[in-house]
Amino acid sequence: MAGLKNGAISGEKSSAAKSRLPVLIVAVGRGRVGKTTFLNIVGQRFRERGARLDVWNIDPHGESASIDAFFPDVRRPDYTGIDDRRGWLERAIEEQSASRRDVLLDVGGGDLVLQTMLNDLDLSSVAETMGVRVVIAQLVGPIVADIDHFDPTIVGNGTNVEMLFVMNAGLIRGDTSPMKAFEPVFSSPVIAAARAKGAVIVTLPQLRCLDAVLERGLTFREAAERKTPAGVAPLSIFDVARVYKWWTEGLDTTFARIPAEWLPYVESEPMIAEAS
Repeated sequence: MAGLKNGAISGEKSSAAKSRLPVLIVAVGRGRVGKTTFLNIVGQRFRERGARLDVWNIDPHGESASIDAFFPDVRRPDYTGIDDRRGWLERAIEEQSASRRDVLLDVGGGDLVLQTMLNDLDLSSVAETMGVRVVIAQLVGPIVADIDHFDPTIVGNGTNVEMLFVMNAGLIRGDTSPMKAFEPVFSSPVIAAARAKGAVIVTLPQLRCLDAVLERGLTFREAAERKTPAGVAPLSIFDVARVYKWWTEGLDTTFARIPAEWLPYVESEPMIAEAS
C-alpha cells in the first residue's frame, strides 16, 4: 500500500508553518471507544494532504497495534514500564519542541502514563514553555460513563492545551440519530464544565463497513477507490460507495468544526487523484 504509508512529507516549512505551534494530538478515553480509529483517520487524512506528521504509540499491550499497520514509521518505546514510557514520552516531546513537527499520540485504554506525568507537573505551563499545542481528544460513545472520569482541570490555565470531545457515532446501536443518542452526554456536567473552558465538540460520522476496511489492511483512500492487494477479498460495490462518501464528504464537516490551529499543518490543499 504505497502512498499514505511512505511517511511524512519532507522539506522546509513556510514562514506560516514556522509561526504556528506544532500540535500534539493525544487520544484518550476508555477502551473500545475509537481512539486508535480517530488517530488513524487524522493521520491518513492529513498525510494525504502533505502534512509533516509523526505518529507515536505508547500502548504497552498492543491494543492499538492497528495504527502501526498504516504508519510503518510509527515510533514507540522499547520498554513497557510506566516510568520507562513516561521518560520516553517526555524526551520525545522535547524533540518535538525542537523539530516543530506535528504528532499523533496513541495510548492504551486506562493507561496511567499520562496521569503519572500530570501528578507532578502542570501540563499547560510545560506546553507553553516548550511551544507545543497539546490537543486532548476525548473519544466518547453514547453513554455518560465514557466521560465520568474526565477531568477538565487538565487544561490548567488554558494556555496551549485544548480539549476536543469526539462523539463516535460508530458506537451507536440501531438507527438512533447521533443527536438523540448523545443527548445524555451533551447535557452532562462534565461537558458543561469543559465547554466553559473552551472545549470543542464534534461528531465522528459512522462508517458501517469500517471493520471490513480495517480487516483487509486497506487505507481509506484505497478502500474508496477499490484498490485491493492480491489475495485480499475486495469490498462490495456498496461498501466502496459508503467509504468514498464518508472519506471525501462525510468527514469534512467534522474537521471543519475543529480549529485549524488544533490540527496538523497543511501547506496547501493539493488535488488528490480520484479513481477513473
